[in-house]
Amino acid sequence: MSDAPEDHPIPPCEAPVPVDSPESPPVNRWLEWLLCTVLLLGSLGLFLAFAWPLIQGRLYVEDDLAALYLPIRDFYAKCLREGYNFLWMPHLANGFYIHGEGHGGFLHPLHFLLYRIFPLSQAFMGEVLVSYPIMWLGTCVFLRRWKLPWSASLLGALLMTLIGCSMNHYVHISFIAVMAHLPWALLVIDIVMRTDSPYRRTWAIGACILLSASQIYIGNPQVLYFSWLVEMFYALLLLGMTRRIVPLLHLGVTKVLALAIGAAQLLPTLAAYQTSLRQDPGLDYQLGISLHPWNLLQLISPYLFHKRVYAPLSGDEPWDALYLGAAMLPLLLLLVMQLFSMKQRRVLAIAALALALFGILAVLGKYGFIYQVLTRIPVVNFFRAPARYVAVLHVALAIVGALSFSLLLRIVLNQTVLSWKRLAPIVLIPALSLGVLACVVGYRALNEGDALTTFNHHVMRNAAVALGTALVCIASGLVLAAARGRAWALVLLALLLIADTGLYSLRHKTSQTLPKVMAAIPLPPGDNTHRIEPNIVPYTMNQVALHGYRNVTGYLNLFPETYLDYAQPGPMQLAGVQWRESRFGTSVKLHSAKEAGIDWIELDDPMPRLRLVNKAVVTTDPMADLGNIDMETTALLFKAVSLDDNPPGSVVVQRDTPGHIEVKTDTQGSQLLVLSENHHPGWWAHIDGVPTRVLRVYGDFMGCVVPAGQHNIRFFFWPEDLTRGVLITGAALLLSLLYLILSCRVSLRRRQAAANET
Repeated sequence: MSDAPEDHPIPPCEAPVPVDSPESPPVNRWLEWLLCTVLLLGSLGLFLAFAWPLIQGRLYVEDDLAALYLPIRDFYAKCLREGYNFLWMPHLANGFYIHGEGHGGFLHPLHFLLYRIFPLSQAFMGEVLVSYPIMWLGTCVFLRRWKLPWSASLLGALLMTLIGCSMNHYVHISFIAVMAHLPWALLVIDIVMRTDSPYRRTWAIGACILLSASQIYIGNPQVLYFSWLVEMFYALLLLGMTRRIVPLLHLGVTKVLALAIGAAQLLPTLAAYQTSLRQDPGLDYQLGISLHPWNLLQLISPYLFHKRVYAPLSGDEPWDALYLGAAMLPLLLLLVMQLFSMKQRRVLAIAALALALFGILAVLGKYGFIYQVLTRIPVVNFFRAPARYVAVLHVALAIVGALSFSLLLRIVLNQTVLSWKRLAPIVLIPALSLGVLACVVGYRALNEGDALTTFNHHVMRNAAVALGTALVCIASGLVLAAARGRAWALVLLALLLIADTGLYSLRHKTSQTLPKVMAAIPLPPGDNTHRIEPNIVPYTMNQVALHGYRNVTGYLNLFPETYLDYAQPGPMQLAGVQWRESRFGTSVKLHSAKEAGIDWIELDDPMPRLRLVNKAVVTTDPMADLGNIDMETTALLFKAVSLDDNPPGSVVVQRDTPGHIEVKTDTQGSQLLVLSENHHPGWWAHIDGVPTRVLRVYGDFMGCVVPAGQHNIRFFFWPEDLTRGVLITGAALLLSLLYLILSCRVSLRRRQAAANET
């Protein structure tokens, strides 16, 4: 079985025409040095521009950054500072198992250090930014592993990191954090599959385990699937090249061990998923947020659509655009045209093109056809938003761009010229882009009224479309010039890609100081002792948590199923909602208040957070039976309990912190203590230190029966799924260490035995 040696993993890409001399003349080394300098400084400049708000003491606040991640990170930071239980967040959805939701990534060591050491604003921006240099460096090192020139590797790192999916999805911190691991994972997979050194293979296996476990603890299962899909594809590619099955088995074991190490995150996420509104997804849910085929036009007209994406249906995200620079399409076509002129790197090129084809078909979702397969694969069919397969497409195209730039560099260094016949497809690109521009201008000139209004809603202004057309035409021209042996064209192409990347990636990224974010949050009068219902808008509904308000609803990924409808007065009264924010387009009362300029409506008689009742009625449908009882004195339970018909006793709250509530009760008889916090199997209750059963009250809340007299009641949150997960994680860490030692010893013995035989 053949295998490339460690020091020479992949021979250099062959030029279309053989090189006359083994070494390039000095002027060619200067060209490579100039290209590397331009790309390195350009990447650094773009990253510094992206990181500038951190230097100014500001933070990015677009979409989910301020709507989802900032309130959760603020809660996490406060819990670390005060020593509270960060597993349970009482500020959202009447109390929520936030660790099970996943996107907090609370158990990841990097998150713990950032939010334990630094102020919230700096830690938050640090988390947003840190993934980019990690991804950039990993991509560069991985491409160098394939002996690509430094300039091509730097270009591939630029395409992978600072444009397209990586910059569009910056609003989803966990998305980028998981993808930042991918280039390093590909690198260690390459070492495991092709090295002959037992020590290097052992270190690579260990690195693969840690990288995969780190991805799991970031807390985004869908993007973890995308990353592992690319890794599996690459491992199979190397299997075809090396015919080595044992290293592939090692990689399979590393993933199993990583899953076991990640049990402290995976088991809670699975438990939260099974009790959420997302369980048992239908086909419409799975295919929601598919990328419309019209978005393929962005390859020839990058500034055609508003918000970077054509989204004819409400809910389609603007983060999944296909654009990776004005030169991406000509570089792609050049690689296809020169595919059979390559030798060893042809394998990587074919693999990247095949992965790109799969990515394009997958992002189309319901508009394509392979969804019929993807939606039937277990686990994969739990995920929605096929458009997010753009992450897979992005990786493939970044590799394609680097390989194609390497071809251009070798053409220039060898002073060879490609025929116009081979370059004909690239010549057509400017014509197609100009045709799109002509269609846009012509449609606007010939139409008016509703048709033009709808068109303008999706398509950008003529000047923006013309700018995109100009960039594509110039980029195509520079690729053609470089393919004809012009060295200056390569330098200008690198400069154009840097400028294009900055123009596309750094626009529309709003930032504010944390005090301004806090000041802009609409708040009700009074204090935050009672729950509120803010306007049900994803951007703002979670932000009240920054001020310590507890919300009856929330913007969450795994929103829990409930028995009660909290848009109705009764359930809101039970939840202790004192204020509702007025809004247009909902109930008549809320709509009228908004029209009258009234921002908040106060509700009558919200129930206290903790209270005692002396009556309980068994129910099978809490929402239907709620109107048949006196909520102040009677509780609804799924199982009968024995209570004394004495006047309700008193409750004194001694502690009310996340996941830990302590009260003192004084009753004349056995009564039910009701706590308006979401019921979850992870809640436990002790009466004077003795465990007691936690009951589900009114379907959604919890309570326990307390005996007569004075008692100390303690509720605390620690779910069994986390306990099991921690035990499995600890065992898996020990098993991983033993596996690394054993695999290294076995490899050394086999190597010594082979040496003795020879």
